[in-house]
Amino acid sequence: QLLRKRCPRDKGAIIWYDQCLVEFSSLDTFGQINYDDNFCMPSTKSLIGDSISFEERLRLLDNLTEMAVTKIDRNIKGIKKAVLYAAGEKRLGKNNLYGMVQCSGDLSVQGCNECMTYYTVHFQNCWKSKQGVRVLSRSCNFRYELYPFINPKGPYYTKF
Repeated sequence: QLLRKRCPRDKGAIIWYDQCLVEFSSLDTFGQINYDDNFCMPSTKSLIGDSISFEERLRLLDNLTEMAVTKIDRNIKGIKKAVLYAAGEKRLGKNNLYGMVQCSGDLSVQGCNECMTYYTVHFQNCWKSKQGVRVLSRSCNFRYELYPFINPKGPYYTKF
């Protein structure tokens, strides 16, 4: 009801939460990467010097994406489907870097890889010098921070 009042001419909406998203749409977007509905929310704090390099942050996101597309969801009986989600942490000097990647369940493994690659490149100027970031799209999202933001006891959490 609130969406219809705020957006009376629109036929779709996306609401992002910390751990999930809700999408209402009159379009069939199943299995397609959405390149239009996205944004980047960087931390207000910049990294000091090269304390955690861009390459190290990118490597963490790449490793998490690899885990997301190769781990099989054991909750779906009789079907081998990748979980399309991973979270973890990596010790870098005296800091820990925490990260999370997630693709929508309708994407293929290839689609998830393509989406993550596109958004890490597309928004790199937004997060390149920041201590943390959230990049959100309808199809995939990622986050990294210098503080824990995800439960480390989850089934798809890894310490590198």
